[in-house]
Amino acid sequence: MIKKIAGTAITRVINAVLMLAVLSVATNNLGDSNYGEVSLIMLAITIIGLVNHFVGGGGLIYYVPRKPLFLLVVPAYFWAFLSAAAGSTLLSIFGKIPEGFTYHVLFLALFQSLASINQNIMLGKERVGQFNAVSLVQFGLLFAALVYLVHFRGEGVVLTYVKALYAAYMGAFLLSMVLVYRDVKMADLQDAGDAVAKMLNYGWRAQLANVLQFLNYRVNWYILEAFFNKAMLGVFSAGTQLSEGMWIVGKSVSMVQFSKTVNTTDKEYVRVLAVNLVKLTFVLTAIILLVVMLIPSSWFVFFLGEEFKEVKMVIFTLAPGIVIVPCSMILSAYFSGTGKPHIGAIGSGIGLVATLGIGLAIIPVYGLWAAGVASSITYTISAVYLFNRFVRISGSKMSDFYPKKEDVRFIRKELKALKK
Repeated sequence: MIKKIAGTAITRVINAVLMLAVLSVATNNLGDSNYGEVSLIMLAITIIGLVNHFVGGGGLIYYVPRKPLFLLVVPAYFWAFLSAAAGSTLLSIFGKIPEGFTYHVLFLALFQSLASINQNIMLGKERVGQFNAVSLVQFGLLFAALVYLVHFRGEGVVLTYVKALYAAYMGAFLLSMVLVYRDVKMADLQDAGDAVAKMLNYGWRAQLANVLQFLNYRVNWYILEAFFNKAMLGVFSAGTQLSEGMWIVGKSVSMVQFSKTVNTTDKEYVRVLAVNLVKLTFVLTAIILLVVMLIPSSWFVFFLGEEFKEVKMVIFTLAPGIVIVPCSMILSAYFSGTGKPHIGAIGSGIGLVATLGIGLAIIPVYGLWAAGVASSITYTISAVYLFNRFVRISGSKMSDFYPKKEDVRFIRKELKALKK
């Protein structure tokens, strides 16, 4: 498993570097207000993608090793079309998509959703390397297209970023299709109803946690835009993206952990694995955060532009959440992989309620820094709930999360496995 984690981490490091480059190109050439609009477009696409994952997400991954793939892919693709059409329409009606970009959001969300379904098939089959390859191509195309449009075509508007997204999402979809289409074999449709019902039953519970958690991550964006302006949203969005880039360890580890957990029946193994991965993830994320916080503010201004001079302050207010969220990711992956995704949903729901309460209380008054503080507080509240439930359900003790000599042996063992 450590090989897959290492491969995923390397891929995510490369993707993170590409996204930093994309962020730099975008912020320096679009400005804070236009980048605020881009953030709203990306937010809309992501929300639709979350809805798509009610069918094409965790439930699909869980049943890929257990059901004929044909019976899973057909409803997943149909749901992707439906969620893209309905999601873009509803978001437009409620004014959550910048004017003139509704159809772009629809098609971009569709391509992104279809590519994601194909990638989740790869995860269900533990073909993590292929999953990583598609992700790498997507980020690479986004960067290359944006550089071309900005520096060779002289463009510098919101539509410029949208064009780059088309190149990225369409490229990822085409590559993912090439990699999975041979796996889809015709199957007896007589069993389709049972397969769909089971996938939906698992999927809605697993994805509800993701939806609530994402809203927990992003509701402050809408509060900032409502009480201030797109320029402030652009600054907070840039700071949030840089902060979430430090979740690279948690995302890499939890993804492989989930894939491994759904393919094993050894309860003690997955429990010990989760405990060790929480500790490892916390330490590595804390080290990354420390390095970033040592970077002078002037470097952020040079990298993003003068309009984004308050980005480091945003990162500072998000710091507690930066180190606690990756640990929550590991615990959520444990619950989802062991058939208890509703626990993650409850934790995310608690965090969302706290975000709404705290965010609406302090953000309209104090602005930018309050958005970061509110996020860190609510991330911690959600994490406390998940830790408590993990201890009770798995039979672990809170002391299991303390550093021990056995942790060093665990790391050495996994590193040896990496060399084989």
